[in-house]
Amino acid sequence: MYKWFNDSLEESCDCILIRIFFAFKGGYGQFAALKTYNRDLKTLIAIGGWNEGSRKFSPLVADPQRRKTFIKSAIRFLRQYNFDGLDLDWEYPTFRDGGKPEDRANYAKFVVEMRQAFESEAAQTGKPRLMITMAVPASLEYAGKGFDIKTLDKHLDFFNLLTY
Repeated sequence: MYKWFNDSLEESCDCILIRIFFAFKGGYGQFAALKTYNRDLKTLIAIGGWNEGSRKFSPLVADPQRRKTFIKSAIRFLRQYNFDGLDLDWEYPTFRDGGKPEDRANYAKFVVEMRQAFESEAAQTGKPRLMITMAVPASLEYAGKGFDIKTLDKHLDFFNLLTY
């Protein structure tokens, strides 16, 4: 079994990636195999979504040690399954159940730290830097209050605009 967090963190921050791992038994390898047909194909895995809300993300981004643990685990996971990056889909920082006003700044810190770790890992291994993307709402209310767009823009590879 792939372990993301030690027991104390696992209880308070049940990582979405754990659930995804079991949902697609063997599917990651099949998905990564698509690169044999297109060498330029970039594959990313998304975490989060509407059903996750803020209850799990908010404690994660608020704690420097949890951020560090998550980022290290994410790098191992992405490399193990041959993904090119991670798409973050927190709907929505500062809003929904468990959201806090400081989510906006903490989420930006999380992304900055993730980008630094991805750059460091690439420099150490000689592999291409893992990508970081983010789903963001089209609503100015949610985007402006929940996302530090100016900071995120400097550290993300691109934004995925939610227009549904």
